[in-house]
Amino acid sequence: MRTSDSVVIFLLRDLCVGGAENLFVNLANHYFRSGGRPIVALVRKTGDLVGKLDSGIEVFELSGGRMLSSIFPLRELLRKLNPEMLVCTTEYINIVGWFSWMLCPEISTKLVIREATVLQKHLEHKMGFLGICILRLLSSLVYRYSNLTVFPSRASMSSAIDWLFLKPANPLILMNPVDSEEINQFAQQELPEGDYPPYYLAVQRLETEKNYELLLEAFSLFNKTRPEWKLVILGDGSKKHSLELLASDLGIRPGVVFYGYESNPYRWMKRAHGIVSTSLYEGFSNTLLEALFLKIHLIVTSNSESSVELMQMLGSSNISTPKADDLAALLDRVAGLSAPQYNFELPAPNQYLDALSKGFVSHAG
Repeated sequence: MRTSDSVVIFLLRDLCVGGAENLFVNLANHYFRSGGRPIVALVRKTGDLVGKLDSGIEVFELSGGRMLSSIFPLRELLRKLNPEMLVCTTEYINIVGWFSWMLCPEISTKLVIREATVLQKHLEHKMGFLGICILRLLSSLVYRYSNLTVFPSRASMSSAIDWLFLKPANPLILMNPVDSEEINQFAQQELPEGDYPPYYLAVQRLETEKNYELLLEAFSLFNKTRPEWKLVILGDGSKKHSLELLASDLGIRPGVVFYGYESNPYRWMKRAHGIVSTSLYEGFSNTLLEALFLKIHLIVTSNSESSVELMQMLGSSNISTPKADDLAALLDRVAGLSAPQYNFELPAPNQYLDALSKGFVSHAG
């Protein structure tokens, strides 16, 4: 049993909706419920997920502004609390956490660096040459001089090791946990009133790297032979307007529901025939794991190595090339299948936390 003296700091930029943010909220809540003392340290105390934290969890805003301005406030928090673990995720936050930790050689805190994505593809997609070089150098230091480096998939770890030319300190492949009780509870809630024909579901931010254009093009081909089917998209983002225009240009706007952000995607998952991911890259999709738990069909494209890795573990052939006609054919094939029966054990949040605590090497600072 953990005690109130068992302090773990979870470090994030903010609690806006995202896979890494959902994971840390989930872990913090479970750590609190098991008797520990989680601290959520945020660069900016903002985001819809702040309200999902249990009311007894302490939340600290480090700077309210730039991430680099959070290094010294976090250092002071570490010195004050000397937590058992400082757990960081996403590339910039990993660097901020590492610098703060390195500035506290007197503490016994263990530093856990969690890679949330396929680092090389993520940086190449988001940054210019100089920024990539700087982040690549800093990431290599962070990986090398931490107590534990956690990857959500073998593909994510292999990419990082190859790209950074090093083996991280004490690497651990740890699949993202699934809160089965919460999913079951929320999946029972009713959908908004309306008529719901069979539908495929996509649950991701509407951003370039999620490659929704491919999904819409494939659905337009699929919809010609199965006009009664719908595509429901849960999520918001900078691409929403352009994707709505694309759906109109493809002639499928009435068949595509852009629902926006949904705090309870599980009620949609439970009633969907399948969930589709066309992401260009993923560390490991929480959404696919949650849909797996609810036993609906998973459909992915081969450009995301981590998604392919999951499908191979399941023994599933629902993997399409990143071409619209191939994906449309797969959507059509899966539409004729009955509900899948997966036999796959998903880790729980407390198992994830226990695995972290067992995976340390000595302080590298």
